[in-house]
Order: sequence, then structure tokens, then C-alpha cells
Amino acid sequence: MDITGKTEHNVLRWEDFSIDSGEKVRFDSGAQTRDYLNLVTGEGASNIYGTIEGGRNVYLVNPHGILFAAGSQVNTGALYLSTANPADIAAATETFKTNGTSPLSATAQTGDVLNLGTVKASKLYIEGKNVKVLNTDAVTDTNGTALTGSAVKIRSEETPHIGYDVGHKNDGEHRRERRSDAVRCCRLREHECRPSQGICKHARMGGQEPRRCGAYRL
Repeated sequence: MDITGKTEHNVLRWEDFSIDSGEKVRFDSGAQTRDYLNLVTGEGASNIYGTIEGGRNVYLVNPHGILFAAGSQVNTGALYLSTANPADIAAATETFKTNGTSPLSATAQTGDVLNLGTVKASKLYIEGKNVKVLNTDAVTDTNGTALTGSAVKIRSEETPHIGYDVGHKNDGEHRRERRSDAVRCCRLREHECRPSQGICKHARMGGQEPRRCGAYRL
């Protein structure tokens, strides 16, 4: 599917926004020239098994949840994912149409976000009730360099999971890899993690006591 907006800042409303394996949604013919705010108004989650390509700033808002499955691919200017209710950001949506200001502000989240796919973008922003990014090595800029610092922001009402779950072959023990400079993640209201400074405050990560970022290593 090819989508070309009529303005600089486009708002698209979808009953369902999902992409099957082998399918592609392409904005601006693959160029990165316009902004697209995709609001899902139907009852199902967005399940992305295929490819999203193009667009300067691409937003996907679905209160029922968002899945980027293994094998899915994103290559866009910047990617914004949210499980906010579109009705809750109605006023901000109008502002977006005027000047392109992001309508997302970590309002109440109702769905989960899971990324297992490959993302190439200059910026990644995710907000959700329960956010998991299990393939940090596959989240890069267009040159293949891992996104770090302010280029990545994750806001999760529950403790976010960034990295990998690895089952120990001997005793079934699960360990979590935490890339110390891969993301900036902020749990709404009570959790703040700033990897660039190596500091976590008021956080329980993987059932452990609060400790320095990057403590979970394979």
C-alpha cells in the first residue's frame, strides 16, 4: 500500500492497522518528507508482520496494543508508538495537523507494546501500559548504529523490559540483558531510568532491588 499525504502533517484514521508478512505500507513513496499520525479506532491490536517504509515522522496509536513481530521491518525518519485512546489526544491531534507537534504525552495507556522486529529510524518513542523491546541490537539509525540517549524514549506504566530474556540451559534461570546506553526509559509517575547517566531511581527491574543501569549482562 502506498500512501502520499496531501499536507505536511497528515492524520489518518483506521478501523484496523495491521500488516501481514510480505506486505508493505509505504509513505511518501519511501521518502521521508511528511508526517503521518495513524489513529486506530477499531477494536483490535495492530499486528505488524510486514514492513513500514518512508515518512518523516510516523505515529501509530492503538489503545488495544501494538506488536512488531519477528521479521517485521521499519525504515522511517522517526517512529512513535502509543496505546493512548485517540479520544484522549483529540485536542493535541488538531495541533499536530497545524504545526506537526507530537500529540503524545504519556497520557493514560490501555495496551501493551512489544517489539521483536528491526527498526531503522533517527528516533524511537514508545509509550504503553507494558512496553517490551526484546531486540535492542536491531534498533538502529539508517547507518546501522544503535540508537542511544535522547534518540530513544520509552514510557511504560509497568516496569519496561528492554533487552532479552534468556533461559539458562541448566536450571531454567532467566536473566535479563540490559544495554546500559541503549534507551532512556521512564516509568510513569514513579520510575525514572537515565542510561546515559547510569542511574535508576525508585525502580525494581526484573524483581531486583534498585541498582545501576546496565547491571543485567549475559
